[in-house]
Amino acid sequence: LPAFCNPPKKLADWQRQVAQPIKDHPAYAWVLTLPFATCLLPFVDMPKNAMGGFHIFGNSSTGKTNALRLASTVFGDDIQGWDTTANSLEIVASDHHHRLLCLDELGQAKNDQVVLDAAYKLSQCKGKSRTDQNLSTPRPFTFDLFFLSTGEQSFEDLVIRATGEAPYAGQKIRFCDIEFNDKITTPWNTQELVDFETALDSCSGAAGRAFIERLSSTTPEEKKKIKEAFLSIRKDLWKNEENGKFRRVAN
Repeated sequence: LPAFCNPPKKLADWQRQVAQPIKDHPAYAWVLTLPFATCLLPFVDMPKNAMGGFHIFGNSSTGKTNALRLASTVFGDDIQGWDTTANSLEIVASDHHHRLLCLDELGQAKNDQVVLDAAYKLSQCKGKSRTDQNLSTPRPFTFDLFFLSTGEQSFEDLVIRATGEAPYAGQKIRFCDIEFNDKITTPWNTQELVDFETALDSCSGAAGRAFIERLSSTTPEEKKKIKEAFLSIRKDLWKNEENGKFRRVAN
């Protein structure tokens, strides 16, 4: 990641030009937590069956692409397209171990089956077992990650189109639909939006590099506090909630 290894700007620039402008945009602020949260997976003993991701969908010009750019700019990651094969997606996922995987334009998937398979593979933390030409079984790709996907249609609509039936509960909790609309997004001033979009490129990698530098010096006591904080937040979210699907998404 060239931007991560040699970010063009400093953390203070990123804080001022990227983080500060989204203080009044809670949907973007939530998106911004995802790349950092994914790095913290080794600290919190996240249950394997709680992995998965989020799919933000809605009409064009609702801010979906900028939300994805915002998430990817933390580490200077390239945004991956859904226009890929199941095998290629496994390889890309393995390259994003403990890093957020950003996937753009669900509607451009090569076929619906790629997306249906991804709902399980990306949450099960490993790819498909295969036999090679020598009849041996190489170790499947493995990865612990969250993903963030975008598209104009919802994951649920894609499943209905592909199968004629609503998605299973197991698919929905692994591939959470979130509609980007004026209920959760705030309109931008035109000049503010131009400045923000420019900053997404110019500040790429600065926050991620500073975050990893800080994580590398984390003490055992701090690691313990991170895990305790995770359990405390989860307890609050789980309060009086008996629905197992909700609890898995809350994880």
